[in-house]
Amino acid sequence: GALFIGDFEKVTKRIEEGERKIQEKAKMAEALRSKVASTDNPWQALQIKYGNNRGKLFTEEEDRFLVCMTNELGYGKWEELKREVRRSPEFRFDWLFKSRTPIELGRRVDLLIRLILNESKDPAPRGKKEKASASNDAGPSAMEE
Repeated sequence: GALFIGDFEKVTKRIEEGERKIQEKAKMAEALRSKVASTDNPWQALQIKYGNNRGKLFTEEEDRFLVCMTNELGYGKWEELKREVRRSPEFRFDWLFKSRTPIELGRRVDLLIRLILNESKDPAPRGKKEKASASNDAGPSAMEE
């Protein structure tokens, strides 16, 4: 208790922070698992709703591979993920993708998981594209939002 540990509050906060991170990691892994399971052939057909976060550094095929392989290997195993990227015949001539560091791959997977989590939070198909087109029309639908 607080009598035996001098920095009891600090230690408690660190423990709570660690537990929060563990729960967050489990939530991310579950989101990945359910997203991959939602498609019959995720390696070829997995769809990720990017919104405005598409980015130009990774292709949809690369993103699909990262999501599926992270689901197989487990979240956070970026060195193994890099090894699988380099091993994959699909990316045999994709030098840019093969040269990514494990940290870059991990950041991309984190972004993809956030997109998947946002997608699962908002199951209604009301994307940013619809809002943008509604505001461009300046019709009655733009006034409603």
